[in-house]
Parts: sequence; C-alpha cells; structure tokens
Amino acid sequence: MRVTEGWPSSPDDTATSGTEADGPIAGGPEGRASTAPGSPAATDGRGTPDTTARLPRVPRLIWVTSGLWVATVLAALVITFLPSGYLVDAPGNALDTSQLVTVPDSVKTFSHPGGFRLVTVAETNRPIFGQALVGWLDPNSDVFPRVEVVGDTPRADEMRYQLVLMQNAKLSAIYQAMAVLGMSAKMTGGGVFVDQIVEGSPADGVLTIGDTITAIDGEKISTVDDIARFMNDAKPGQQVTITVDRLGVSQSKQLEVTLGSTERDGKRAPFLGIYMETRPNYHFPFGVGFDTGDIGGPSAGLALTLSLIDKLSEQGLTGGRQIAVTGTMQVDGSVGPIGGIRQKVAAVRDAGVHYFLVPTANAADACAAIGDPYPVSPGPTATDPHDATATDATPPCGNARSGVRIIPVKNLDDALAKLRGLPRKSTN
Repeated sequence: MRVTEGWPSSPDDTATSGTEADGPIAGGPEGRASTAPGSPAATDGRGTPDTTARLPRVPRLIWVTSGLWVATVLAALVITFLPSGYLVDAPGNALDTSQLVTVPDSVKTFSHPGGFRLVTVAETNRPIFGQALVGWLDPNSDVFPRVEVVGDTPRADEMRYQLVLMQNAKLSAIYQAMAVLGMSAKMTGGGVFVDQIVEGSPADGVLTIGDTITAIDGEKISTVDDIARFMNDAKPGQQVTITVDRLGVSQSKQLEVTLGSTERDGKRAPFLGIYMETRPNYHFPFGVGFDTGDIGGPSAGLALTLSLIDKLSEQGLTGGRQIAVTGTMQVDGSVGPIGGIRQKVAAVRDAGVHYFLVPTANAADACAAIGDPYPVSPGPTATDPHDATATDATPPCGNARSGVRIIPVKNLDDALAKLRGLPRKSTN
C-alpha cells in the first residue's frame, strides 16, 4: 500500500501538479484532469483554472493505528472495571477445624495429633470481565452465567440464604455428633424450609427461597408431613394464608396465596409449587460453637461433625493424619452431595493434604479431577467393618502422582468406619 498517495510533493503542489487527485474531477478522460503536454489546466467546471491547493490526506496507517489504540483502551477499561453477568468458582482453602470448634469449659475435651480440614470454594459474584477471563483460562475454575445459578435473586438475599444453610449444617453436625457419642440431644420439627420455588407457580413471587413456613390458615406447620396433610384437604383455587419466618425480617409475615391446580392420580389436586424440607428444632445438653466466619452453604456439615466427635472423644479419629472432608450432613445421618468438587480437590492438593473424604455422589468427579478414575483397592468387603472400603460400593481412588487419595462416604457411620481403616501415621 502506498500510504503517501495523494500527498503533494512540495508546498506549491496543487491538484494540477500531476499527482492524482482524490476522487473524480471535471475535465479529462474518466473525470480526471488531463496533465498531458499541451493540454489545458484543470478547471472548476466553469472554464476558470482551479488554483485552490488540496489539503493533505491523513495517512491510512495513522487512522489504523489510532483505531487500534482506541479499541485497546476500551477493551482494557471493560476488562478492568465493567462487572460481568457471571459467577467464577475457583479453588478455596483447606481450613484446619481444630480452632473452629468451641464448647463450654465445663465439658471435657481432648487434643489429638492430626486433624480435619474444612474445604471451601472461592466464589466471585459478578466479577469484572478480567476475572471471568482468568476463570475461563484456569483449568481448576468454572464460570457460570449468574442467572443460571441464582436467577434474579439479589446478592444480599443470596448471601443470607447461604449463611442460613451453614447454620443448619452446624446444628445437624452437633446433633449427629452427640448422637454418636451417646449424649442426650433431641430434635423436633421447627417448620418447613423452602429450598426452591417452581417458576410460574402460585408460590412464585410470594414466597422466597429460605422462607420457613410455620403455619397455613392458622394450622401449625412443623414438618413436611404437616403440609402434605393440609394439601390433601385443600382445593384448587382455594386462597390460603401462609405464615413464614423470612431471612432478615424480625417478625413473621402473613402471605396470601391462591392454590393452583395440577393432576395427581388422574384427579385435579391443589398445587403450591415449592421444594421443601423440614427445618428441625434442636435441644442440646450444652452449647457448641463453630467459628466459620462468612463461609456459607451446607457442605461443611460432615467436616464439622467429625471435628466435634474428635474433640469430645478420648480416641482420635484421624490416626495422626490431616484429612480433608466435604459433604452435607443430613438429619438422617446421610452424607449429601456438594458443588465445586474440582475446585475442592485442587484446594486439598494445594494444601498438601493426602486424604479427602467426599460424598459418594461426587466420587467419580473427584477421581477424575486428580486424573485417576480407577480404584486402587479392591471392592467393599462388608464382612470387615474396619475395612476402608466396607459399606460402600465405590472404592477409593488416588495414586502417588496425584498426591491425594479420594475416599467416598455415604453416611456418618461409613465415614467413621473408613477413618478407622486408614493406616495410622508413624510417630517415629
């Protein structure tokens, strides 16, 4: 490309100097001024010579360079300052739980070598585009459209909900630990917790995820069974008053809902449109504290349960080893699945911890994350309750290269059995 095309060769050059003018001009073949010897000078169309000097053209290279510079600056501003509509999940930490658990001074506790690690995921809500880009490039991170994860729930409400889930996990952990230790813990129904709401249902826009339903039309609601009994007697189109305890609201709220209609067993039946679970009320012989700060979600349940058992037991559970743990702790003692397993595996590896208890439902993904999808031990031998693979059809995985041994567990008894089956760490 000739970037000097159209520039005068000297300050006195004009459109008649012999340099091609930019665009057609009247006169000459194809509308261009003739510059052949003896030909008339270019005119302005009225026969008068055009003596106006043409302005120099800006080189195209300058335009291109300027455009690239502006585009680069704009891209940098977007990457640096503009929030994206995504969530980024990255590896978090593997926290030592020994300093998180507190009980009254009157309760006898024990200190053991080794310990448990509570594993977290570092979530960035509405990161700037630069952070989202880093997440896309990081093999240990996941990036999700925010609307697919939390819908249009405000960030503050979502945080409160996650902290409620953590509080529920703590209470369940205390109850399960005390039950294992033979202490007099009791549990009763304390209402029905709203886990999810069906879009477009009668509950949509009235109830909120995290609400606890305590009454319907004045009838006390303690468990999911109480709602089932009420709905069996209700009619489609019936207007009901639902009493709820709402996150961040000090007083109960009275909400009017008109029940919808759905088909059940070939008949029309009332429809509210929520996923729910019983929210327990617990009664403990003494108070227990878990200092988890602003960590939210339910996945610390199993780690907190095992940590409390270890603190209150004369015999330690870890065999002197550091053991990472994740999984929800359900009221029936089962260990529920969790999210962010790839990020948690990376966090455990980064912390230098070699054993990781995970829910059975997450075992395949955890093994894939360490690059070892094949078990390293034979299948379960239920005849030996102390065998590390007993009571579970999913054997552990892990190898020397990965540095992490994944141990799947399906319930609290299973977790305790597999801990007993681990080799004790030498003290020599």
